[in-house]
Amino acid sequence: MPEKKTATTQRFVSRGNFAVMPLSFPGVTVPVDPDESHVTSLDVSADGRLVVGGTSGARAHLFAAFPKPPAGLVMDLGAIDGATETRAVAARGGRVFAAVNGPDGGRLVTQWLPWAVDGIQEWSTWRPPLSALAALPDERILDLYVAPDAKLACCLTSRRVVRVRMDDVVTEMTRDNLSVTFGARDVEDIADAAVRGPAVSRFAVAPDALYAPLEGRMLSRIDPDARAADVTGVELPFERGWGWAHMRDGRHLAAAEDGRLVAFDPAHARAAPAGRAPLGPVTCMAAGADGTVYGLCAEGIGRMFAYDPGRREATDLGAVAGVLGTKRYAYTFADAVTGRDGEIYFAENDRGGHLWVYFPPVA
Repeated sequence: MPEKKTATTQRFVSRGNFAVMPLSFPGVTVPVDPDESHVTSLDVSADGRLVVGGTSGARAHLFAAFPKPPAGLVMDLGAIDGATETRAVAARGGRVFAAVNGPDGGRLVTQWLPWAVDGIQEWSTWRPPLSALAALPDERILDLYVAPDAKLACCLTSRRVVRVRMDDVVTEMTRDNLSVTFGARDVEDIADAAVRGPAVSRFAVAPDALYAPLEGRMLSRIDPDARAADVTGVELPFERGWGWAHMRDGRHLAAAEDGRLVAFDPAHARAAPAGRAPLGPVTCMAAGADGTVYGLCAEGIGRMFAYDPGRREATDLGAVAGVLGTKRYAYTFADAVTGRDGEIYFAENDRGGHLWVYFPPVA
């Protein structure tokens, strides 16, 4: 007689496991206010030693997570005055860059990242100061790209695409001395953008260019170095959705609001149907080490799914609950990034949000 599945197995993710990290060091640091802790953006440093993130709510915060031993904690880097939304973050050159929005418009800010700490017995660190790089009054920043050498940033806003050059900024830093003061940077136009809805709110990052739909559903190729944007002729088959998850084969996966998946191949300038998520809308996706794409979908109580790019099939894994670290249910997520060892970090976009770490199953 076959084994009967329990209600828990059917309802919650049982493939792989989650660890749940609060946005503070419990018992040592002051917790982030629940109304300021909707986690909305994440990035992983190039060496994989830390994860940076940003929150939205009554005030926006930046944080740095040290998931590897001996730390295993999240450090709140502080609130950003006048900001209520962190739209995107990037960890580059020992700093975190963030695109934030507030009542007065968008801003590009930066902050040095703290050094690794010992979260077991010798807790000590410091909070570096925050510096403003550029202001975009009366514009909302939708996405941010920062070059690997941290010398150029590119922002997609509600009106246009702009770049901010930082190649004349000295970035030397030692443990005892912060030898640079960031000043305001000039904002240079690259292209106008008729941005409409979530489908156009993120860059697809290819090795030699950025891609975003700047004219309706038509993708444009953006070269920040050359300050150029050219229409590709590739049209997305939807007007509202989410993008992009970078897949191991170089393609980028996007999702329509109803859950339809589309794979964009920048090398061959084409977009093709790629199956369907179990439910719509999709709120975030990221690829695991074996190429499987993991994402969250559905209104209200979100459900996790695993997408096989080869078969173009998505499997519903169930609702999300964590039992390692903080025991917690999760309902909505806003971003996902893949770590150095194949783990996937998810941004819980909810009151009292946490950083969730997913460990995919080993085949």
